[in-house]
This record gives sequence, C-alpha cells and structure tokens, in this order.
Amino acid sequence: MRHRLPLLALVVLGFSVIAGCAATPVFPVVEPTAVLGEDPEAGGRWIEVPVTAADRDIRITGAAFLTPYFTTTDGVEVGLDVAAGASDTINVPVGAATCPAGLGATTLQLVVEVDGVEVLQSVAVEGDVFEQRNGEECGQTAITGAITPSFGSVSASDAPAVSTSVLLVRVSGTEAVTLESVRGSEQFSVTVDEGALPATLEATGQRLEVPVTITSIRCDGLPFGSTTTAFAFGLELSRPGEDPVPVTIRPEGELLATLEDIVASCDQAPSG
Repeated sequence: MRHRLPLLALVVLGFSVIAGCAATPVFPVVEPTAVLGEDPEAGGRWIEVPVTAADRDIRITGAAFLTPYFTTTDGVEVGLDVAAGASDTINVPVGAATCPAGLGATTLQLVVEVDGVEVLQSVAVEGDVFEQRNGEECGQTAITGAITPSFGSVSASDAPAVSTSVLLVRVSGTEAVTLESVRGSEQFSVTVDEGALPATLEATGQRLEVPVTITSIRCDGLPFGSTTTAFAFGLELSRPGEDPVPVTIRPEGELLATLEDIVASCDQAPSG
C-alpha cells in the first residue's frame, strides 16, 4: 500500500537535509529529464514515469508532480532502489484536471537518498501525456455538465442478448452533443443498427435515445479483479468543432440485474 506525504513535506524534507548537510552530493543524482511514453491508462489517477540514476546508486523515497494541468496532490512514498546508470519506473498520482490548464512546465519532484543523504531533485517531464489527459478530462467535464449519458430500460431479453438503449439527457446549456460511438466491455459487446451513429442531440433538443443490443461474449469466467470493468461501457461524445472524448457509463437497476443473471447462468452452464 502506498503512503501519501504532503508535497510541502517533500520539499521541506529535501531542502532541510540539503541545508543541514555539508557533504551534499553533486547534482544531478537523477537524470534531469524524463520522457513519457504513450499513456497506458488514460483517465487513471496515476502516471508512470521513467527515472534514470546518474553515476551513483540511489534510493527514491518520495515523489510528487508539479504541473499546470492538474491540481497538486500529496507526495507518494516510493522506496525504489536504482543502480548507477540504470533506469526504472515509478507511478505517481495526479489530482483533478485544471480546466482550463495553466501555464508552465511539468516537473517531477523526487526525494532521493544517495550516499546516506536525502536530497530533493526536480526532473523535467517531457511528452504530451499530461496535455492529452487534461484535454480528455476537461472535455468530459464540459460534456457531462451539459448532458447526462446513461443506459435506458430493458426492452427485451433473450440470453445472451439484451435490448436497451443509450440515452443522452440535457441538464444545461443549448450546445449540440453528438454520440459518435458505443464501445463494449470485457464481458459484453454492443451493437447498434446500421446508420444509427453518429447521432446528435441538437441544440434545441432535450433527449436523445439510440437503441442498442448488449450481448455476452464470453463464458469462461472473468479475469480476477475485472468485475468492475466487465460492466464498464464506453461512449465517445463530441461538441461542434471539438474532438470526441471518451465517457464511461455503467448499467443500473433492471439492466444491471439482467446482465448479472446472464453472466451467472453462463458460469453455471454445464460444459460441453
């Protein structure tokens, strides 16, 4: 279990050690730039960052981001040993998206133990993961502030398929919102009638309903820990002149119970 440290504590710890120790190691103790690859977990609250030790063995004890794209979170205790010249990755949390994003660079603040001394080093973070994730989350906030996406009621059920609909209901504003696509989950596929998408809730509209069929696509049991993702379905929604943003919806009430019954009956069915 990761423990959180207030970011101020990381900074105070780093600078107090530096100020109070005559044998401060020569900087940098970590390579001063980290380049992020493709975001492996869009929308998650953690971002994986590669770090490389300089010319000595180090132990990374704490980390936190300073970024104009997300609110500042508490630092996280790390406890990772990295040999001289070697690289490894750490997972560091981000806060809520700042909408609109501010100005300035993103840095990773690291508390590093080297030669028996703990020091604070700032690492410049390059790559567009922060910008992309901020754009997605701010887009989601803007769209879900205008409309509420959800599943409708069950219109028919014939295992392993269930007929229902995707609903967009306006809660504020008058801007058009387009449902570009509907994506299934680990357990279920989703199909729509040919030509049904994209479908637009027009500026003057209050409700859009698109019929869909949800079908169970596996009967081998869910992977461990995937119960939540089995019922997580994806939409792509867009506003005029903007790129689509992903939004997750989950079945509730009668639809959820029906889908759970399909999975349960599948698990109990005799193998052939």
